[in-house]
Amino acid sequence: MRTVLGDFCFFSDFPSGNLHSIEPIKSEGSEHEFRGRIARDCEGTEHATENRSWFYFGVTGAAAGHTLTIHLENMNNQSRLYSQGYEPLVRTHHPPHAAGAWGRACTHVHTTPNSTGLSLTFSFTCTPHHTPASIVYFAFAYPYTLEDWEGLMAKWDSLHSSSHSPCKQRDEKVACSCPPDAVYMHRDVLTHSLDGNAIELLTISAVSGMQVARGESIAGLFPDPGRTRAHNFDGKKVVVVSSRVHPGETPASHILHGLVEHLLGPSPAAVAARRHFVFKIIPFLNPDGVVRGHYRADTRGVNLNRTYTAPDATAHPSTHALRTLIARLQSRGGLFMYIDLHGHANKKGCFFYGNSLSGPAHTDNVLFAKLAAMNCPTIDFEGSNFSAKNMVSKDKRGQSKDGSARVALYHLTGLTHCYTIESNYHSARKLNVLSPCAADT
Repeated sequence: MRTVLGDFCFFSDFPSGNLHSIEPIKSEGSEHEFRGRIARDCEGTEHATENRSWFYFGVTGAAAGHTLTIHLENMNNQSRLYSQGYEPLVRTHHPPHAAGAWGRACTHVHTTPNSTGLSLTFSFTCTPHHTPASIVYFAFAYPYTLEDWEGLMAKWDSLHSSSHSPCKQRDEKVACSCPPDAVYMHRDVLTHSLDGNAIELLTISAVSGMQVARGESIAGLFPDPGRTRAHNFDGKKVVVVSSRVHPGETPASHILHGLVEHLLGPSPAAVAARRHFVFKIIPFLNPDGVVRGHYRADTRGVNLNRTYTAPDATAHPSTHALRTLIARLQSRGGLFMYIDLHGHANKKGCFFYGNSLSGPAHTDNVLFAKLAAMNCPTIDFEGSNFSAKNMVSKDKRGQSKDGSARVALYHLTGLTHCYTIESNYHSARKLNVLSPCAADT
């Protein structure tokens, strides 16, 4: 969308952008005031849903001292989130200088219930640095695009000549000569989405235990015959982490970004993790929704996190590929844990959803979340949920959680450590007081 209104140009025709329409409010005292609408997921198609929470758009034409007031009149009811003090994100760009950081700089933020759910109002006053060529971006939450992920990967690719460079051994006949604790990192394409975007699979470990042989073929997966597969490893269990099955839940990507930075870093904890485990990471399960600026659905209006019981290879390629990969890893006896990362708009904090098991397995299941809380200030163990009810409860649209990754993949594998980690868009309910680590004393 790109709309010119006098001196102003509103636009969302960029990756992850979302603004369906905008118009000026013409009344006394309403200078620089606008009324907008968010595009539904799959807007303009037969698959259109009622998901209307994610917005991300830019505006040019405002000058220093101008106060823009915007009313987004068709949001889903996120009143609980905004009642906790949540505000839209703002980023300014004054060409030819680099864009500034995202932050919360809006004023007069308030919501009003209406027939569609919610009207969100916010204002922003342009700084003295503003010129009509300056761009102001507004977003529902801190964006994280496919380009942001490529930037992270480029950072580590650029370190290939350093002493801490990720191992990229490619010779099938020669064993790696890197030190045992050297970082191993490999990028692959698991499958492609309906729009043709790559469903990436990132492998991270240490060189220790690495075989000369690479991963075997799996029917329907790894479609690029010219791309080398990741090496196999002896004596290491596998942790699988996935993210962004719901494209508007950007906290998931920011958590994943931090996880990857940690795993590729030099800390003793990262070295130990790589020494004992192989991490298989899928950063975008729904890249089409991310690119299109959707909140929850894919290109056909489907909530992919309800398809894991029986995903269709053609209609749901990413979830079908993940289920197939999980089944193969489990059959080889190598799967230790699966974590699916999400954002949460209602419940404060960062917390676990786990499955309801029985006996010692359930103790191990819950204990991992407890250990995570003991080592992370923001994990809310008391706010986590391991109930049988939470494995079958229905969402607002009547779809049961038994089709979610956490539940369906547990039923497929019997895996003890099979979790969803949810992170609120705004704030924690509490912060944990951590004991000193042995490495810190």
